Amino acid sequence: MNSFYYAQLLIGLLGTLLLGVLVSYESAEAFFVGVSLASLNVVFVQYVWSRILGKKSVAWTLFVIVFKYTLLGTTLYLVAAMGWLPIGWFSLGLGTILLSIFRVKLGSL
Repeated sequence: MNSFYYAQLLIGLLGTLLLGVLVSYESAEAFFVGVSLASLNVVFVQYVWSRILGKKSVAWTLFVIVFKYTLLGTTLYLVAAMGWLPIGWFSLGLGTILLSIFRVKLGSL
């Protein structure tokens, strides 16, 4: 799983820097927020599954799941409704999770 986090960090940093230099600061900011949100989502999912598979407290696991999706849904709604971030670059930042998954899978072949 560490290689996944390294891939996500590398893609996020390179993408943010390239957008900041080549496009605009606002685009880089939106991309960075999307990458950060996607990365936090993966961390929460990993935590929840480790709790479920480890047969830990079900109440705490359910709380984390509810909290995670509430936070994710609220953030996505605010980004879309408020218009303070370019939605395309934000979505591209969210999509970097797929690039990280492909990178890790292709690297393990």
